[in-house]
This record gives sequence, structure tokens and C-alpha cells, in this order.
Amino acid sequence: MTTIIKLIITIIFLLVINRSNVDSTISKKINRSSHFPTHFICSVIKKTKT
Repeated sequence: MTTIIKLIITIIFLLVINRSNVDSTISKKINRSSHFPTHFICSVIKKTKT
């Protein structure tokens, strides 16, 4: 049981760390392609953060 809890904590920790990296990569991709629906991605990011 404790191993499962540790696994979940590590997954959440990695997700939190990767989220900032994902934000920067998404913004770079948005800068490259202006036709890309940026408002949609921004709303998705806000939904996942909250």
C-alpha cells in the first residue's frame, strides 16, 4: 500500500516539473505557427493547472 502512495507522489511530482517545460515548448510552437489555435491551448493549460 505504501509503495502505491509513493508511486502516485512521484508521478504527481514529475507532472508538476514537466508542466513548466510543456508550457515553454507549447509557447514556442505557438510562436512558430500563428494559425494554431492558441486560445484553445491556453484554456486547456488553465484547466489542467487548476
